[in-house]
Amino acid sequence: MKDLLDIIHMAKSSYCYQVIAINNDKYTDLKTKVKDVFEESSCRYGYRRIHSVIRTLGTTVSEKVIRRIMKEQNICEGFFGRLKNEMFYGYSWAGVTINQFIEELDKYIKWYAEKRIKLSLGGMSPLDYRRSLGLVV
Repeated sequence: MKDLLDIIHMAKSSYCYQVIAINNDKYTDLKTKVKDVFEESSCRYGYRRIHSVIRTLGTTVSEKVIRRIMKEQNICEGFFGRLKNEMFYGYSWAGVTINQFIEELDKYIKWYAEKRIKLSLGGMSPLDYRRSLGLVV
C-alpha cells in the first residue's frame, strides 16, 4: 500500500478519507440514475433535461446537484457545445464530403483530448491531467 501511495503522491490519510467518502456517498443511487438517463438520451441531455426526467421518476433534487454529479462523472453536454462552437459553426462545410468531414472531426477530437487546455484542469489538456494523476503512461 505504501508503495502505491508513493507512486501517486498521496498521503495515507488522504487515501483513507477518500475511501470513507466514497463509501458514505448519499448520492450513489442518484449518480446511477443520472448516468442511466444520460445514456438513454444518447448522451444528448444536459442537466436541465436530466433533472426533469429524474423529477418525473419521483426523485426530488435540485438542478445544482444534478449539475455537480454530471461534472463529477464527466457526463455533460459541454463537449458537444464546444465542438459545435469551435469546429462546426463559423466554417463553410459546402463541398466537403462526408469522409472529409469525418476526418476533420477525428482530428478535432484528438486535438481536444490531447492538446486543448482546460482551465478547470489547471491549464492542462485532459491527457496531461490524466498523466499527472498517473492514470496514463
